Amino acid sequence: MIGLIAAVTAVATYCVQRYRYRFVRSNADLIALLPDGSGTRFFVDVRLLRRAGILDLFSPGRLGEDPEYKRFLRETHFDYRRDLDTVGGALEGDSANFLLRGRFDRRQLWTYAALRGGTCTGDWCRMPAVTPGRWVSIALPQPDLLALAVGRQPSNPSGRVDFKADGRYPAPSADPIWIDLSPELLRQPAELPLPLQILAISLRSASPVVLSVGADEAGAFQLKMDAQFPNRAAADTARKQFELETRSLSLALARQNHPSDPKGFTGLLASGTFQVADRHTLGHWLVRPELIHALE
Repeated sequence: MIGLIAAVTAVATYCVQRYRYRFVRSNADLIALLPDGSGTRFFVDVRLLRRAGILDLFSPGRLGEDPEYKRFLRETHFDYRRDLDTVGGALEGDSANFLLRGRFDRRQLWTYAALRGGTCTGDWCRMPAVTPGRWVSIALPQPDLLALAVGRQPSNPSGRVDFKADGRYPAPSADPIWIDLSPELLRQPAELPLPLQILAISLRSASPVVLSVGADEAGAFQLKMDAQFPNRAAADTARKQFELETRSLSLALARQNHPSDPKGFTGLLASGTFQVADRHTLGHWLVRPELIHALE
């Protein structure tokens, strides 16, 4: 009995110590570690999407998942629909960095990297990416945190995934999904999806520009925009431009006898409303249930 008590005490002490030294314990901790440069940053609270049933739209076969991901799933037994809780990322140039919280099998991940021609040392691995000339680095700095970097060259000669020791990047939105758009991305709207191309033209002088998705009191999803301009006059000019573009879209659809489709992005864009608060242009678009279910 004494031996059993000692063993239980030792295990409990070990678990407490492992948790105590985790440097990412919350969403805010994860977000703070994202680079604070000029790249695009994003965050997704996957747990909330799972609870809302949104992840059911991405069940196997519905969206024709990438063959590489299917192989990764098969060989590592990791499924984002089940195992991923939150993900944050930063995109800049041809490099991408991600931080994922969830449940990971270190042995399976390391085996996968080795089978893909990678090299693993201690708590990190480096392997060739699917695209020739690019590399993937992964690390497990704590059991529930996976760091992943993709680029043509590793961030340092060893290929390790580094973290900011004194992360200071604050969350730009309280919504469970948000993206902080890079100013460079807004200056090249042709690289954006069509709905964002329409917005980008009026946002070139704004920084930061944050798009987010949240739910209102009735539970309906809304796409939101918060764009900060140099002054209130510029923010008001952008508001007027957005309102003009929204009215023009609605009129064009009416002339074509083609009302806005609630299942398509035309319906989303036509629902836009805008206002100005100090130097900020704020936008709201209703994400109708028909649009969400059209993804099924």
